[in-house]
Amino acid sequence: MRGHFFPSKMAVALGTAKLLVGMLLIALGALALWGHAAMSNLGSGLWCGAVVMISGLMGIMAGKRKHNVMYVICYLILSILALSGIGLLLIFAATGLSRDSDSPWVYHAEQEVGEYAFLVNPVLTDLSIVMRTTVE
Repeated sequence: MRGHFFPSKMAVALGTAKLLVGMLLIALGALALWGHAAMSNLGSGLWCGAVVMISGLMGIMAGKRKHNVMYVICYLILSILALSGIGLLLIFAATGLSRDSDSPWVYHAEQEVGEYAFLVNPVLTDLSIVMRTTVE
């Protein structure tokens, strides 16, 4: 009996949660880019949010079609990729936070770092820590 032991309801719920968190990561990554936060030029919030959203979509598809093993395997692989991306996001956001905390409201050569740019990196860092600990 294929798919009997796969928790399809949990996969759909986790996929939906990943989809929403991915949207939040993309919004915060765009806000960091717009505010010229440190390390935001890498766009880690955007690409990590996209990977998490794709993983969430695959989780929903695996939950709906639990008898097709290919969806379950793709969900596993994309979840590992999303976990790796969240680890990189954590590193980049924490580095950006330390750089922004050194000089949060000074003028740099080409840009001005505002107060809200100082607040985006801690939110990205906290969100990536939460995602990293809940997935593991």
